[in-house]
Amino acid sequence: MKPTKSLAAFTLNEMLMVLAIMGILLLLALPSFMPLIAKTKAQEAKIQLKFIANLQDQYRYTNSKFSLEFSAINFEAPKTINEGGRLVGVFY
Repeated sequence: MKPTKSLAAFTLNEMLMVLAIMGILLLLALPSFMPLIAKTKAQEAKIQLKFIANLQDQYRYTNSKFSLEFSAINFEAPKTINEGGRLVGVFY
């Protein structure tokens, strides 16, 4: 039987060390990114609220009253990433 050539590869210990270091770095960096994530979500909410306010104003100018339902002002909630859109999170 012929001896097989060994391939250059990483050992399991080396891979686990790299994953542990990456995890530690992530834990150190995550707190600094949380305010940025919250600010981005707040900005998206402000944009959506301004859009809804504009739709309500248009409806009020046309019908002399405010709408009680989103369907009356032709508002559709933005699609989340799970639905093929760009919104992260849930929109109620």
